Amino acid sequence: MRAAAPVLVLLLFVLCAGGVLSSVAFSTWAGIQLQARLAMAGLPVAAFHPAKFLLGALLALPLAWLLGQGLAKAHRAGWTSDQSLVFDAIWLLQTLLLMSVLMNEAGAEALLAFAAFGACKAVSVLGMRGVTRAARARPPARLLLLRVFGQRRRSEALLDVLAARWRYAGPIQMIGAPDVATRTIDPDEFMDFVSGRLRRQFVIEPQDLPRRIADLHLRPDGDGRYRINDVFCGNDTWQAAVRALMSTSELCLMDLRGFSASNSGCIIELQALLDIVPVRRIVLLVDASTDRPLLERTLRSCRSQLADNSVNAGAMTPLATLDARRSDLDAVARLLAAADLLFTLRQDGIDKVLAGVTTIEEVRATSNA
Repeated sequence: MRAAAPVLVLLLFVLCAGGVLSSVAFSTWAGIQLQARLAMAGLPVAAFHPAKFLLGALLALPLAWLLGQGLAKAHRAGWTSDQSLVFDAIWLLQTLLLMSVLMNEAGAEALLAFAAFGACKAVSVLGMRGVTRAARARPPARLLLLRVFGQRRRSEALLDVLAARWRYAGPIQMIGAPDVATRTIDPDEFMDFVSGRLRRQFVIEPQDLPRRIADLHLRPDGDGRYRINDVFCGNDTWQAAVRALMSTSELCLMDLRGFSASNSGCIIELQALLDIVPVRRIVLLVDASTDRPLLERTLRSCRSQLADNSVNAGAMTPLATLDARRSDLDAVARLLAAADLLFTLRQDGIDKVLAGVTTIEEVRATSNA
């Protein structure tokens, strides 16, 4: 609803406006005469009112479609955000309700109710300028979120808590899948879906991957929040896409709740993580549903297969883990605290001190020293 509702509100507003204008047109003397002739021809009078409204809505459909496409292009270009679109949709609905209440008493002057929507929009745009400038002056902290596929409720709950906080620091990058589609779809992706052009969002051929990675949104929107960059892949491209996202992320969080021997994709991702990402930038999320013995065996196997030029070659320090048995909120709070410390040390130029440090726990001990 967060992605579809603003677009649907705009589309329905235009369609309803067309229906109302059609009803007004049929209320003129010429319109009444036309209805009289239709009634005398034997058409059912009871169907006139819905037919008039439907005719106007159909005539307004091309305009509604153009506005929907324009909104999708504006969002794709970074002129709007999903949060601001939701607020705009709420204020537009309230404005329409206010106008409908005033219409009987004030007539055409009720259109002045739209000034409330304009004032709200102006205040939000002007008032957020300082926040936007400050956000764009900071380097984005890109987080790669990997997960066990098929855990819809669990993945959605984690993404809700994580996105509400992390998106003020940087974008969240992930491989798109149905389990989190309702949380990650953007208005432009929604318009591609309803127009039958969703396939162009997918990386089908390997040569399409560099372009898709280059098109990721790395700048904050007007409200200072970054986006969720989900990459949709085919079977021949998802491994290359995961490795590309790993190499461009400051921190990698892998949700291994529900991990078992059937999750072969997770085993491939663990190997790639240890090959590409320094251990101190990897966090594993576990709970009682994680097959811990299998995870330990998998990690040992992955370490034994590291290439000589891997960033973690020779490093035997265990990966940092977060136990999410208490709650997602608690796990995300601890992740943010550790990540904040890691990024602060890096921004302070202590990379040389961190050269021999691997896990987040060792980063904290080094900073205290």
